[in-house]
Amino acid sequence: AGCVLVLALKVGHAGDPAISPPLFCEGGLEALLPEAFFERLDLFQKHYARDSLVRSREFLYTLYLPKLAPNLAKCVAKCPVPVLEIMMNSVLATEVDYSLDEAWSLYKRTMHLAHEQANVNPLVADLIVSWKSDTANTYPLLFGKSHHTCYDSQVKVFVYDTPPDLTRFPLDCSIGQWGTEVLFHRFFTSSECRTSDPNEANFFYVPVYSTCISVRENITDDAKGNELLWDPLVRFLYSQPWFSRRKQRDHLFLFADGQSARIWDSYDLIRGEAVLLMVESKCPTWDEPMRRYTDLKACSSGWKDIIIPGHTDYARMRTMAAHNRASGDRDILVTFHGRYPDSHSVYRNCEIRAQVMALSSMEGVDVGGFVDDYLERKGRSHFCLIPAGTSPWTNHLYESFFCGCIPVILSDEYEVAFQHLLEWPRFSIKWPEASVTELHHFLKSFSTVQLRNMKTEVDQHACWFDYYSQRP
Repeated sequence: AGCVLVLALKVGHAGDPAISPPLFCEGGLEALLPEAFFERLDLFQKHYARDSLVRSREFLYTLYLPKLAPNLAKCVAKCPVPVLEIMMNSVLATEVDYSLDEAWSLYKRTMHLAHEQANVNPLVADLIVSWKSDTANTYPLLFGKSHHTCYDSQVKVFVYDTPPDLTRFPLDCSIGQWGTEVLFHRFFTSSECRTSDPNEANFFYVPVYSTCISVRENITDDAKGNELLWDPLVRFLYSQPWFSRRKQRDHLFLFADGQSARIWDSYDLIRGEAVLLMVESKCPTWDEPMRRYTDLKACSSGWKDIIIPGHTDYARMRTMAAHNRASGDRDILVTFHGRYPDSHSVYRNCEIRAQVMALSSMEGVDVGGFVDDYLERKGRSHFCLIPAGTSPWTNHLYESFFCGCIPVILSDEYEVAFQHLLEWPRFSIKWPEASVTELHHFLKSFSTVQLRNMKTEVDQHACWFDYYSQRP
């Protein structure tokens, strides 16, 4: 059976994650950086996914700009591998603190020097291969420099040029579970589906990096969200002649937040007719009369809206795939590590996570707070628990597929992606929240053959949740 792709974003094909060449620099870079620094850099880089703006700024302002850039030719000639890694690590901060164009220039300069050096230095050739397994491999896509087909579809999509502040920092905003805000935008702007003529458009895509901006700007109330996000967007949309032409039925909005469309207090403006792409089908009932009856309500319509998977970073997926053991090599029955009521105040009402923690003393159960080797533990576990968090949705579900870990969904209200296309019971378990005490006995009852067969199904369906997959 084929695998229908989410976006099939082209970032280049990479096989098994490559191991980066050592970043040692014998003798160091004269008075700039001592040899011992590169030994520490080598240890750091092995665990760094270029996913931290704080770390990127350290590379940019303490290493690249003051030390390497003024002597770049000499530094690259002396120790090309670590110098090129430092340059690549500085791209993210360059985007945020300077501009996307400056970041693109730095990326191009890094790649140009790398390919020059690769002709004479096999370690640099290895470095280029290793970049295919990490975040650097997504940069051409995020810079808008890659081209995508529409897989024989004749659909035409017009992409609005929304106010620039609503789509800033695509590299930074692509990191994390709300990266779909960037990926859908980049896909539609660089694909054959795009049309510059609104009169021939079947759909109008409305790009806004709402969750990313909310996190970056620490937006915690509706007033600030409206000021920075939604008021500028509404003013823009109502100035466009096509917005109300068909009562918004041909308009696409994406909500990547765990609170779904409720990230916008006035989402009812578009809810009735527009097509909503959402990771979560339920919205909280904050400040609504029905709050006295329920803290959740349906905010999606099955006849028009689409539940999409959450985003998993490319480098994170590659790391999880490297830890994906065969069923017979797994030595943990079930695992979950994350926030729970006693560890974080925001989760104080997440009773299901407290119940999960109560399983910790049982045989084969590995649960608790955050641990550094969680991805490795997932790759060693037969089952991954997926308890509801601050909303029914959690990206733990989709991440479990890349570790080959059979997901056990402990969220009664969770509405999964592609449920009309996939037979979810073949590769997942939906377990009632009220019966957690009986779960351990049930999981222990699986035979070796059942575990192996279900794990195979998990691996075969992982491509459905991989926004970068190239599997047909």
